[in-house]
Amino acid sequence: MRIILMLLLSLAACTQIKKTKTIDESQISAVSKQKLNEARDLIKANQPKQAITKLSELNDNNLTPVEKALKYNLKGVTLFNMGEVEKSLLNFEVSDKYAPKDTQLYSQVQLNMASGHFKLSQFNELNDRLNKIDRRLLTEAENKKYAQLALAYGNKVENHSMIVSSSLTLMNDLKTFGEIQSSNLYEPMKTSFNKLSQGQKIELLEDFNDSKNLAVAQLAMIEADERYLNGDKSGAKDVTAWLSSEFGDNAEVQTFVKDFELRFENSSRISIADIGLVLPLTGEKAQFGEKALSGIDTGLKVLGMNENIKIHTKDSVDSPAQGAQAVLELIREKNVSFIIGGLFPETAKAEYLEARKYGVLYISLSQINLPKEEKNHHLIEVQGSIESQVETLLSEEMVNKFGSRIGVIFPDNEGGKAYVEEIWRKATQKNLQVTSVASFPKNTHDYRDTAQLYLGLKYPRERSEELKIMDDVYSLERSSIRRVQTLPPVLDFDWVFLATYPHEATQLIPTLGYYDANRIKVIGGPSWVSKSMVKEQKNLGTLYFVGDDPKDINQEMLTKFQEIYGKPAGLIEIISLDAMKLGADTLTATGEVSSRDDFDAKLKSHGKLKGLTTEWEFKDGIWVKRMNAMTITRGEIVKLFGQNGVN
Repeated sequence: MRIILMLLLSLAACTQIKKTKTIDESQISAVSKQKLNEARDLIKANQPKQAITKLSELNDNNLTPVEKALKYNLKGVTLFNMGEVEKSLLNFEVSDKYAPKDTQLYSQVQLNMASGHFKLSQFNELNDRLNKIDRRLLTEAENKKYAQLALAYGNKVENHSMIVSSSLTLMNDLKTFGEIQSSNLYEPMKTSFNKLSQGQKIELLEDFNDSKNLAVAQLAMIEADERYLNGDKSGAKDVTAWLSSEFGDNAEVQTFVKDFELRFENSSRISIADIGLVLPLTGEKAQFGEKALSGIDTGLKVLGMNENIKIHTKDSVDSPAQGAQAVLELIREKNVSFIIGGLFPETAKAEYLEARKYGVLYISLSQINLPKEEKNHHLIEVQGSIESQVETLLSEEMVNKFGSRIGVIFPDNEGGKAYVEEIWRKATQKNLQVTSVASFPKNTHDYRDTAQLYLGLKYPRERSEELKIMDDVYSLERSSIRRVQTLPPVLDFDWVFLATYPHEATQLIPTLGYYDANRIKVIGGPSWVSKSMVKEQKNLGTLYFVGDDPKDINQEMLTKFQEIYGKPAGLIEIISLDAMKLGADTLTATGEVSSRDDFDAKLKSHGKLKGLTTEWEFKDGIWVKRMNAMTITRGEIVKLFGQNGVN
């Protein structure tokens, strides 16, 4: 809204007289010009009352229609700047009556009236005035003000086409994609653009033909990428051809188009026998990469693939940039059928996004914290995606057991927000209620503020009537015990999902109890299948989580690992074994293929993949893992709903 406020402070600029073909200069006398200019000088000198007095010296009986239009427009602007918005609108209405319809003055008056209606939150009237403006007659500065008002209206009524168009106008002066992506207008514009139909998108882009507005090129690149990922390669080529014709002299656009051409070439090339592996093999996390390598190696031997398959390994150094570059090299140099990587979330995200650009299947060893809209059939998350977890979390069995009112406590980071967005999306689909939500800061060790906020204890003033009643009740008690708080917690949820790791959960759950929220049902994610949670369970009460049952793991592969390495497989080794098993299943499902498009089509039509512990199903455009509802009780981890799990 800062941009809109700037508009309101600079409204007087709209009074500048500019010659057009239809303004009859003979209708403006020398005396009128002089007094109008004197009034403007007084406004610039911050003497608005004197400016209005000067305008009053122009007698309406002696003025031409054009002079009246100029007088009342300038008086309206002066009153507007004085905060007399309603009076300013009355003066603009007089000016509107006399201003010639096809002049810049008329459009300026409409723009000023639109500003007044915005100030009074009269959005229907604002839109009516915007519709009367001929933007071809406005100056560049006036067009910016028009766009600011149009953006305000578009946001108010969720008119996505208007939001995009006005945002593009406001970003017209930005010279690099970096500046565009850093603008506070960019993300809302991108969101609205994605909600437009394909026809609306093309029509909007064509409206800016020959504008050289780089923000338009940014949206066209998004559209090309979207079409490519959805399998519309012909449509993607059309968009890149348009980009070349409109922005061919821009170096960043040239690079994008060149990369896109390489993506088209890659879609017809695949070497089924070549597999890519991207892991941290040097640096601080090299030991974890070595563990993953041992799991992959065991998987190859157990599955009998070590003679037919060639593994190409690249070092990510656990750097997102290095990992993405490694993915690119594997695709371009080796035409790998799929890539296993992503031992840690940030690197995994960068690697997946690079693989997705080129239409290559990516099997991630860690969870990828992206919204569902940014995932597709080129991603399999071995540990179970957020979407897979929420699918089980909000299943019919879980809702029947725990209730339909859901609470969520999550870390204030990308992963936590992704959990909340997916729970909200799925709950809306199933007509469930998300009643309580609270977050905690990164790396915190004090969860008291979060617990108080979640339980409705953070702002007692809002519960003042209830607080008074409780004070009266407690005053009658004859007890020396000091109470933690006077108000009882608000338990408007049936259960709460904690998007936390074990070390966070073991601190957060007791904190909730500290504020009298005892015996509430808490449910966690896959990381809760840990020795620490089993050990702490007796202090925390019965725990529930969504994840894998350790008893379901293919014992043959674990036994083989111990034979080779002389020790039991740890978590990373097991995840890597699972990834290799999934990779082998994709090769079995697709068989002999002639192109990457053929590989994708066969894999999607197959619809199911089998891993080390469970199955994945291609559902709603992504791979969803079948997960179990588990409970930790009496020092043991067991399935909540029997041998077959929830799904």
